[in-house]
Amino acid sequence: MNNKIFEDLNNIYFHLEEFLNNYNKSEILQNYFISEFKSFFYANLINNFFINLNHRNIKEYNLPEGKIGIIKRNYKKLQQDVKLSLTWSSKNNKVDEKRYINFRLNIKKEFPEFYKIISEIEKEIDTKKVKHYLKKKEKYIKKLGKSDKDLNALFIVKALEIYIQKEKCFPIGKKLDCSIKVFVKESLPKCSQEIVEKLRKNINKMLNHQRKYQKGFENRLYQKWKEPLNLLEYLIKISLEFGMEHKDKLNKTTNNFKQSALLKIHARALQISNEILVLLKSGYADGANARWRSLHELAVISFFLLDNNNDVSRRYLEHEVIKNFKELEDYKVYYKKLGYLPIGRKEFNKIKSEKEKLCRTYSDNFQGDYGWIPSSILSNRNFRALEKYVRLDKLRPFYNLSCDAVHGGSKGFYRLGLMDNYQHKILLAGASNYGLADPIQNTVISLLQITICLLNLEHDFESIMQMYVMNNYINEIGVKAVNVQKQIEKDEYLKFTN
Repeated sequence: MNNKIFEDLNNIYFHLEEFLNNYNKSEILQNYFISEFKSFFYANLINNFFINLNHRNIKEYNLPEGKIGIIKRNYKKLQQDVKLSLTWSSKNNKVDEKRYINFRLNIKKEFPEFYKIISEIEKEIDTKKVKHYLKKKEKYIKKLGKSDKDLNALFIVKALEIYIQKEKCFPIGKKLDCSIKVFVKESLPKCSQEIVEKLRKNINKMLNHQRKYQKGFENRLYQKWKEPLNLLEYLIKISLEFGMEHKDKLNKTTNNFKQSALLKIHARALQISNEILVLLKSGYADGANARWRSLHELAVISFFLLDNNNDVSRRYLEHEVIKNFKELEDYKVYYKKLGYLPIGRKEFNKIKSEKEKLCRTYSDNFQGDYGWIPSSILSNRNFRALEKYVRLDKLRPFYNLSCDAVHGGSKGFYRLGLMDNYQHKILLAGASNYGLADPIQNTVISLLQITICLLNLEHDFESIMQMYVMNNYINEIGVKAVNVQKQIEKDEYLKFTN
């Protein structure tokens, strides 16, 4: 085989192999490049004929003079297609084996003396061996491409397939960028739906595997944290029972806003505590502590309402109207973008009228975020001032930590579920059996505080006894939770030192 053509074909195949192996398998791409690969060879054969169609060879082979120009004119279009095929720029009219055979036959028929040039070229190149080589490489090309489902590679392949099928050539440079943009705009939605359908077929298998793993993890976590978790769950249960019993004993007087507020806060606190318990049992310490933030805020407000008269509780409950009005104003701005229906004018005016009436009644900048707090009690009306007023500001460091987990700041990357030596080494994206001590302790403290505020309303010997009963659990739960956490740390230390 002619070394030059062999080297050229090998070089082309190397680049094809490198390109196709970067993307998912595609029959369309494989067939396109097989066609181009073969076209390059047959275009070379024809091109060699016209290169050798010169006066030196005419004289050497004793061919008739004056026919070079005629042959070139007769095959002008073919020469143009050959040039395009050699640069891989041809859209249609590719120079394939069939076209090459027709060319040979036409030369033999129309210019028989010049067929000698073709014979010499085929003899020198050894076309039989090249054809065998091409068949061999065709089999190799059909095996090229990734088998894994790389979505980025898949999207690019889809864009290339669409372009090749439409334009009958390969996009290069700006054409490639353009074809990808067109694909993203026109075909990506359809393609994404196809992917969704494929993924949906495996959804049960995938979810069953994940659920089995999570269930096993939760069983192991429960075995470690069994005592403090059981005590927390029991504390929530008795807080519910004590609250219900005390509610039945309370004097059902009209307009007792303090009683109404503390009962609502207690019920909400019980639900939050149950949410925290679920998060803890599943290994989400940071989520549990983030929910405790709400529990702490309710505890602070409970003490403030308990310490002040009925009018303060009334202001607290009626301040809901202010919040409703502000949310309606936001809704009016964005409902169209959300594709929702507008708020009715009658409904909006009703809430606006209620808001204005309350602002006239209380004045005192009632429409502020903490406007429900009388300025005569707190001149600086915010949550930090509330904490200080009820002497719960000592919990501010824990509150700050829970706020970090709620908000999007970089401080929120600190995870309770990771030991300190892993904080900057692991990105925790799931459950962990570590870090439950703080949210357990915080939850029992705040739930106790909220329940105490309720039980202090019209308290009697039974409600006082109930407060002591709950308080007796607090230290025990805290100690047991800390001991479990220390044992996990100890086990981790021994694992790396043994």
